[in-house]
Amino acid sequence: MEGDIAVQRRRNALSCFFCKWKKSVNGLVEVPVTVSPDFSLYERMKIEKAMLTFTKETCIRFVPRSTEVDYLSIENGRGCWSYIGRAGGRQLVSLNRDECIYNGLIQHELNHAHDLAYSLHSAHTY
Repeated sequence: MEGDIAVQRRRNALSCFFCKWKKSVNGLVEVPVTVSPDFSLYERMKIEKAMLTFTKETCIRFVPRSTEVDYLSIENGRGCWSYIGRAGGRQLVSLNRDECIYNGLIQHELNHAHDLAYSLHSAHTY
């Protein structure tokens, strides 16, 4: 762990071809996601609102996971952190319900999970 970024030990420059979420033929980047039932309805609404910001500002669409192998799993973990980019398989995004359920923090961790810079504005050049 480095700050709020979980370091992927098995990834290196040679094996990182699949580290990005792919843009589909329609130009959108669909990222499958699950949100833990441990969150209250209010907390889930805040998480969904943060995800909708990406819909308004970027080509990124967080979509409910169906059978996708690679997906984000947003959970009530210890602290606020995520891996950078697509890590493969079930990818934990930790949003502690007592510390992290704020729009800016949620967006920040989703930025990491998508491998965006620290500002949504950078996504306009995606």
